[in-house]
Amino acid sequence: MTRAISRLALAASLLALGACVASSGQDEGMGSWEDALGFDKDDVLSDADFTDASTLSASEIQAFLEHTHCGFRSSLADYTDPSSGKSAAQLIADASTKYQINPIEFLVRLQVERSMLCKPASTYAIEHALSCGCPDGAPCAAAYAGFDRQVQCAGNSFRNYLDDIASTGHTVAGWAPHKTKSSSDPLPVTPANAATAALYTYTPWVYNGGNQLHYQVWNAVAKALAYRPSGTVPETKQPAASPAPSSGGGATGTAGGCTSDIDCNHGVLGAGSVCASAGAERGTCIDGCHADGDCPSGGSCDTTATPHARCTNAPPASGTACTSDADCTGGSAGASRVCSTTTNTCVVGCHSDGDCGSGASGQPGICDRGLRTWQCVYRKAIGDACASDKECNGGVGATQRVCDDASKVCVDNCRSNSDCDGNSTCAVPSGQTLGSCAYDPTRENTTDGCPALQFPSGVKIQTVADAVLEAAYKNHLDAGQTEPKCFIDVDHLVDPDSGASLSYSSVRLSDHFLLRELVGTEVSQGYSRRVLLEPSAVQALESFRTTVGIPFSPTSGYRSPLHQEATCKSLCGQAWCAGTCARYSRHMWGDAFDLPLTFYSYAYAQKACDAGFSYAFNESHTHLHVDMSPRSSSCVIQFSP
Repeated sequence: MTRAISRLALAASLLALGACVASSGQDEGMGSWEDALGFDKDDVLSDADFTDASTLSASEIQAFLEHTHCGFRSSLADYTDPSSGKSAAQLIADASTKYQINPIEFLVRLQVERSMLCKPASTYAIEHALSCGCPDGAPCAAAYAGFDRQVQCAGNSFRNYLDDIASTGHTVAGWAPHKTKSSSDPLPVTPANAATAALYTYTPWVYNGGNQLHYQVWNAVAKALAYRPSGTVPETKQPAASPAPSSGGGATGTAGGCTSDIDCNHGVLGAGSVCASAGAERGTCIDGCHADGDCPSGGSCDTTATPHARCTNAPPASGTACTSDADCTGGSAGASRVCSTTTNTCVVGCHSDGDCGSGASGQPGICDRGLRTWQCVYRKAIGDACASDKECNGGVGATQRVCDDASKVCVDNCRSNSDCDGNSTCAVPSGQTLGSCAYDPTRENTTDGCPALQFPSGVKIQTVADAVLEAAYKNHLDAGQTEPKCFIDVDHLVDPDSGASLSYSSVRLSDHFLLRELVGTEVSQGYSRRVLLEPSAVQALESFRTTVGIPFSPTSGYRSPLHQEATCKSLCGQAWCAGTCARYSRHMWGDAFDLPLTFYSYAYAQKACDAGFSYAFNESHTHLHVDMSPRSSSCVIQFSP
């Protein structure tokens, strides 16, 4: 029997109810590191996603519980409520409908709070499945024990948070859209929307099993369900040969998940992808056009083509197998089509700004890596009408562009320091919500405590903290190592002395090497746009180049943990393999390089040691690997014919 929770009682104990138990999220159900890419503590989940209550039926929830995103049959797949006789899936579906909260939110909570989607669950875990009524540092309240009560408690809590924001502007815990408040970490958080404010009310942590973990698990579960979130994920879009519409109550009720062209081309002109408006493919994303503007530059829409209109210079179809972005563009610059590093198929998306064309209003495209899958976004011009900050800044921070609350036009102002560059702070006059970015000498040479790196060429680059990338090193730490915290952001290269922006494509780290030569595979293949490089390793590489007198670029430099694991999986099918692919590779620390075949000899290995490297060996008997391994006080050469 469902136990009703009074609004008054809930409000009285809300801070306790909201401070949910922090889960470590260290099991496989937390999703991959790629699922954590783009986490924004201020914008965890959109309002549309949070309240999409019709996305899954009880039978679809049951099917997921029987085979979750980590390939596990959850204990809840076999659970029956002793009072009502309802399954866990039915209880979740009922609560989702009653409180108008996305059922995926309940599933994600089950994993974040108790790992119940990917591990066997104890009776206690089921009784307190969503940690509702389980404050930090105190026992769970007996009044909320029971799976049905937990689902009702969580659903009711979320609905009350949203209703409070709608009526008073904030939740009972003081979380509100566009209002900065400290999390329990503590970190300043400015929720971008009601959903994010509600999530922080329920769990007021950024990290420590809080909203970063929620974001990561949400992406993993949504990907497994092929859910079409409001931000759109190209990999979930189906090509023209889509199955017939499902009767299972999906996100849109149509195969392919589109109701307008923007669902398929994400607002990109010339992407050659639209939502079919007629025929058997109606409601699906197709490679085609409705007008010339839908086609890549130089093409036109051939309305005589069958079974639907097609561009005369159509790029390769979505879903086409690929090995590089060039396989997907059809030779058109700014086609907003790339080769997905997840599926190795052509998708609508981007890996850099150059992949983006122009938006409907002619504004330049920017590749936004803050979205679940990197996509082109467009900034409106100062003075243009707007409804949100994202329309003005394209979802990119440090632009000093926001939407004025009163006039609803884009203005050259800021709300918080995140709107300013690393050397400035947002100065907001008393009683106002918008201010201007002002140079702040106290922020010079540091970002979140991160240092500036000086390379052999003399150039200085400010590093920035990235907690998501830092966490990715968890399974790759050798004895005595700690996770790196600070990284070079290739999209925001700043000289801390002058405040000048540097170009990723042209900034020179030594006489003979550009930044993009040393981290290019990491960036171009879409693994991460934040990288590590050790200046002493660059100096050793430069010394080697001077000694050999031969122009070259390393075949591989920095690799993030995700990149390293993908490399290992291609070699041995696992994230690391003893004797075949290293778990503790120095590539992940920015002080290792693989050299071209030209240098595959013992003589060149000795030259690498003389240049300053501390380790050189013939890796896989295919190339010379050099690094700055700290294990040896003198250089070690491991080279066998």
